[in-house]
Amino acid sequence: ICSRAQQQSDDYCASRSVSAPAVEDAVVESVQRVSVHPKVLEQTARVIRQKLGEEIVRLREELSGVQVRVKNLKSQIPRLRAPDADRQAELKEQIGTGEARAVELKREIAGHERTRLDEEELRKTMQSFEAVWKVLNLQEQSLLLRQLVEKVGYDGHTGKVTVSFKSASLKGLCQK
Repeated sequence: ICSRAQQQSDDYCASRSVSAPAVEDAVVESVQRVSVHPKVLEQTARVIRQKLGEEIVRLREELSGVQVRVKNLKSQIPRLRAPDADRQAELKEQIGTGEARAVELKREIAGHERTRLDEEELRKTMQSFEAVWKVLNLQEQSLLLRQLVEKVGYDGHTGKVTVSFKSASLKGLCQK
């Protein structure tokens, strides 16, 4: 519904209301069309690889911290003055938890390091955007669109829906 028509006058907008499903379909189609553009795919792959690299660094830092803590805990056991069974059990439990976390982190790091992403694979994935879109729940769809779309407009005279994306490079691609 035209908000300006509601606030000012009935004849302010050429079209007082528009079918929400029609606008939603136009927005999804626009996102899909832009998502398979070669420049967008290239940049998306680059960003994904960068984020993956950052995640590997974060995991390695956490692993290093866990390994230091485990080493510290292990060194405390022989230094216990009196054989305190409770404290020794507590230390062993913390060591076990730390070692399990280290194994988990190593597995995550190895998995990320094996991940290879190329633009062709990404293109195939993005071409199936419609199928992915359909399995997302309403909240997930909304979140995705809020991340991508800056503004949606509707021209009542032409019946055309315009989508403005948040990224300046996406905006440029949409105009071509």
